Amino acid sequence: MVRWLAYILLFDLEVLHVKAKDNALADGLSRRPVQPDDDAVTDDDEWITAKLNDSYLVLSSSPAANLPVPSFLQLPLTALQVEDGAPSPDSPPSRPLDLSQRHQEILTFLKDGKNPPSASTYAVNKAFLRKASRYFVVGDCLWRRSGIEGAGRLVVDDKEQQERLMRMAHEESGHKGVLTTARILEERYFWKKLLLDVREWIKTCDSCQRREKGHKEVEIRPTIAPGPWQRIGLDITYLPKALGQRYLVVARDDMSGWVEARALRHKSSRSVARFLVEDVFTRHGLPIQVTTDQGTEFKGVVDELLNKYKIDITRTSVFNPRANGAVERGHPPLKEAILHAARTLGVPWPEVVSLACWIDRTSIRRQYGASPFSLLHAHEPVLPIDLSSPELVQKYAVIKDDEDALLAAIAERVARL
Repeated sequence: MVRWLAYILLFDLEVLHVKAKDNALADGLSRRPVQPDDDAVTDDDEWITAKLNDSYLVLSSSPAANLPVPSFLQLPLTALQVEDGAPSPDSPPSRPLDLSQRHQEILTFLKDGKNPPSASTYAVNKAFLRKASRYFVVGDCLWRRSGIEGAGRLVVDDKEQQERLMRMAHEESGHKGVLTTARILEERYFWKKLLLDVREWIKTCDSCQRREKGHKEVEIRPTIAPGPWQRIGLDITYLPKALGQRYLVVARDDMSGWVEARALRHKSSRSVARFLVEDVFTRHGLPIQVTTDQGTEFKGVVDELLNKYKIDITRTSVFNPRANGAVERGHPPLKEAILHAARTLGVPWPEVVSLACWIDRTSIRRQYGASPFSLLHAHEPVLPIDLSSPELVQKYAVIKDDEDALLAAIAERVARL
């Protein structure tokens, strides 16, 4: 209904009453029976959305164009800062963002309504309008449609800015691969060949090159969990000894891939049972099934705990420990994130386990196309890269205000009809 009302507001309206005796044609049309060769009538209103999208290109002088502009469109935006770090919204404006020739033509058209000199023929002009409809302008910045919650993606053509953003996204994701780094950027920024640039840039990462050990294919049979935290994998892996701790106990949800982990001084069933109670059961509820290997640390007190709550225990074969695939497959990236963070911050690895878990939870899973965080919370988290550009900070802060302004404008216009 909101989309219908928004579409109606694009027109000048004047309500007139016409008596039925003087409007026989309308009565005849409304009472015409359906004919066999008539086109099917559907409730598909996608064309309304298309019309509303096209309305960004219309420079109208109608009363609808004189409605109060939502606060979202009135914000004074500052350009991206060249220096590293997150600039505050109060920082002075820097130079405008450098755009490619094509994007500059689109920005000029959307702001001033001037067609580029190259759009001299009907076909070229039509293609240009189609391309321009994929963008919109806020302040002096060009945005590409889509992005998180449909908020748009800031167009960045400057090579220095692109490299700064790629470095920030890659380092904050725990030096993850191309897919995760590119996904973080694609949800917030737009430039041509972004994925290719990310792939080439990651090849130059010094930290990744030093720790690169090659990728081994893990042949694991996929499983289907009945729900979040209904079936979990439990395992212990090893890391270099630090602060008297060398063991890392890991629990991972089969469905979402969400990970919980804790550094241990001793590999004992009592330590594992305490981890299950404090980090798994009291946070996510009791699972239906727990899969472990044949290690003695998963027997004794752990058996007593699981039997007490009637939780099914599945132990993998001695000859095939990788059957605990959900947790085994996650060990290499989690350990790499821990070691990267410890090296970057200059602290022992037990102090960055929680940070590495956060990185793992917010990384995109290829099999789902989403992160464990978004699968469990139904929205993406706010990351430091979201706060690095005042454009994004200001835009996310007023998305709800913009919707309220639109609804208020619609209600006011309808009340005047």
